[in-house]
Amino acid sequence: MIEKFTNKIIEGDSITILPQIPDGSTKLVRCDPPYFTACQGLLPSEIQTFDDYLNWYERWIKEISRILTDDGSFYVFVPPLEYGEVNLLIKKYFCQK
Repeated sequence: MIEKFTNKIIEGDSITILPQIPDGSTKLVRCDPPYFTACQGLLPSEIQTFDDYLNWYERWIKEISRILTDDGSFYVFVPPLEYGEVNLLIKKYFCQK
């Protein structure tokens, strides 16, 4: 299973792809998720409110924390209007340096 993800750039729905990746197997995750404030048409249809958006965000952040190695890095693009709430979610699962 891990071979299909080795040395690959993976583009797709994180909710379906991340659970397939083994624990602690990834050194780097870089993501640019759709922003609630600007890209609502790109979000899953079940996301109707900002709270829905944050719940969705937390689902894939939790998965990323599971797949990263202890010395791995996670980079995510966040717009200024969403930074406060998203930063709290990130702090819940990661030690920021």
